[in-house]
Order: sequence, then C-alpha cells, then structure tokens
Amino acid sequence: MRVLQVVPTLSAGGAETLVAELALALARRGHQVGVALLAGARGTRGKELAGKLEQAGIPVSGQTLHSMRRPHGTLSLVQAIRSFRPDVMHSHLYSADLILAAVNAMTARQRIIRTIHNTSIQGTRSRAGTWLLDRLYATSVACGERVADAYVDYFRGAQKSALVTVRNGVAPSNTHAHEDGDTNAVAVAGAQRTLLRASIGIAADAFVYVHVGALRGRTLASSQKAHDVLLGAFAQLCAHPAAAHAHLLLIGDGELREAAQQFAQTLQISKRVTFAGVLDNVPRWLEAADTFVFPSRYEGLPVALIEACMAGLPVIASALPEIAEVFGATGYSAAPVDEPLGFASAMLDCLLDPPLARASAVRATEHVAREFSIDLCAARYETHYERLGAPLASRIAPPTGTRTPPAAQATPFPHSSALVTASKRHHQETP
Repeated sequence: MRVLQVVPTLSAGGAETLVAELALALARRGHQVGVALLAGARGTRGKELAGKLEQAGIPVSGQTLHSMRRPHGTLSLVQAIRSFRPDVMHSHLYSADLILAAVNAMTARQRIIRTIHNTSIQGTRSRAGTWLLDRLYATSVACGERVADAYVDYFRGAQKSALVTVRNGVAPSNTHAHEDGDTNAVAVAGAQRTLLRASIGIAADAFVYVHVGALRGRTLASSQKAHDVLLGAFAQLCAHPAAAHAHLLLIGDGELREAAQQFAQTLQISKRVTFAGVLDNVPRWLEAADTFVFPSRYEGLPVALIEACMAGLPVIASALPEIAEVFGATGYSAAPVDEPLGFASAMLDCLLDPPLARASAVRATEHVAREFSIDLCAARYETHYERLGAPLASRIAPPTGTRTPPAAQATPFPHSSALVTASKRHHQETP
C-alpha cells in the first residue's frame, strides 16, 4: 500500500514525532510511505526527523517551505500527490486536514483519513472549519479514548465522520540497556549522565525535574502545557530545605518562552531553571533527569509523556482523564489541574522518597511498553487504511440514512469488503 502522511511541519512536537515514527513503522511493515510537509522542516528537531526518514528511504517533500499562508505549501502537496500516487492520504493537525481535504476534493479524490490529536476539538479555530472537516473525512481517528469522547461530545453525537480510536505509540527507548547488572556499564552510563548535565550547566548532584513541551499559546495562564503552574510549583518546592539541590529542566521552545523566563525571574528561581530550548535525542536527556513533570491543562494522548514512561522516569502529571489513560491500572502521581501547591506537594514527595517513585515507574514502564509501541499503533492504522471506503463520495451532503459508499466505488485493497461500519461512537481495533 502507498501511504502519504501529510503534516504542516516536522518540528519538536508530539504529533510531528508520531508522524515520523509512524511512517518508519509502516515502512517496516512493507508499505511504501511518503511524508508531505506544508511549511517545511523547522529547527534542529525537524531536520533530525526529516534526515531519519530519508535515511530509511522515505521521501519527504516540502522541507524548504516556510509558511502555509502562501500557496507554495498547497502546490507542493499537489506535486507530491502526483509524484507519489498514494492509495491513502493521512493528515495530521487542523491546517493539514483543511488543505488536504481541499486538494483531494479538487484533484486527487483519493482515500483520506485524519488523526485528531487533542481533546480541544475546536480550540481557537472556527466552528465552520471544524464542522466542514467532519464531513470531508469519511474516517477520523482519535489518538486516544478521551479524545474520541471529546469529539462525540462536541458534535453531540451527530458527527458524520466514522470515528475510530488508535492510541499513539512511540519507538522503544534504549536508555535502560545498561541495567543488566553490569557495574561497568552502569558506571559508564553515570559518567555520560554527568557530562550531559554539565553541557547545559546542571550539577551532577542535582535532583532534576524535566519537562518536555512547547511554550506556545496566547498567554502563560491559558497555555496548554501550563509552564506557569510548573514554575509556580517549583518556586514553592525550592522553599523547602530538602530541595536545596533541586533543578528544573525545560525542553521545548515557542512564543511564550520569554514570558516564562520573566516569570521565573519574578519568582526568583531563574538560576535553578534551565530553558534548554529544542534538544535532539530527547530520550537521552530524559535519562539525565530524575523525574518527569507534566502539568498540562488538557491533552490528547501525549507522546512526550509516553517517551518519559518508556525511559523509566517517575512521572508527576495533571489529574486529567487523557493522562490517566496512558497509565491504566498502574497509576501515577497525579496533581490537580491548575494548582501549583498540589503539584509542588507531589514534587516534594518524589524528592523525599526516590525508591518509592522509581518502583512505581517500573510498573508504568512495563505497561506503556506493552500498550503504546509504535509497531502496534502502525498495525492498527494499517487495518483502518484497508477498511477505508471509496474517495470522498459526496461527504458534504451524504444521502440520508446511508453510511457506506456505493458498491461501484469499492476500495481495491485486499480487504475491500471490510468497509468502515463503525457507529458514531468510537472503538479500538486490535489486529
């Protein structure tokens, strides 16, 4: 099967990381995969992902583009479709969804599918655009059960798109390859950890809390990743005598970085907070930390959180249903949303009893490695690709009461009889 993944950019973000890893996993499963960018590969992380894809023989178009406000991204997508001739086109994120749907309606009319990456279904976007996408895509994929619930709630159960659930996955981490009883390997890993910390000015004996997430949004107080809550909590933690060696490492960048740095100065903790920006090889940096902190106000199924669990880190995160979905019955250290004091308390508990925190992390790592592998994610997507109905089929105004495309437009894939017959509620496919 020829599958074209369409995304605005490759950059330091969970959705972008998923696109790259999904493309690689699909290629390993024998599919021909391409990635089309609408606004280029951005920053060191974007170039890293693009290079990784091309090294695996996966073409990446549109790497030098800079903006979707000009027609270049759309024209690049049209050219990529004509050159690659995909059987399925899979979009990620709102702007890519809109552009792919428009291009497909006017030209290619191929089978299209999209992934919804967040429980904030409309967000700051127009209601008309959200409504239109629901009708232009025959199948929409929620990246988690809570995202699917949010989608159904948003449309009050009257959505037109067949809604299925495929939970995000990540590639396995190699950060614990040394934990086999080999004391020499452990010593080498410890030395590498010290050098890595030193490279960004963090002491070897510091207790490091790490957060991975973009500093994006209109204001700190309304941003998704809630850096203001994290900084406020860390300031309260620093007032405790046991936290004399605590340090906060923030990995990520965005338009709110300057505001976050000013807030850290106001709280008088700037010397104990490292704004590292975008770093390559995030799992390596996770290994250099002691605890992962994640105070989000809302999420989808966060890739950064899954990566932290894969790396074996204890996790302190917001008490959100979409975060609890990652841990299942294993649980995690949950703190109330938007409450710095509660988050600070959880951070202190982890600092005072590291063995207990690590024991909990071991159980979470085993669960996440089993349930959120990228190969399992790719297998589930593959199933839905094969079940896609015929192109578009007048999705804007479908005949009343019908949910399946005409037989004359049946899909040519091997399992063509398995058209999507899912109800408007979501379900999870397990091949």
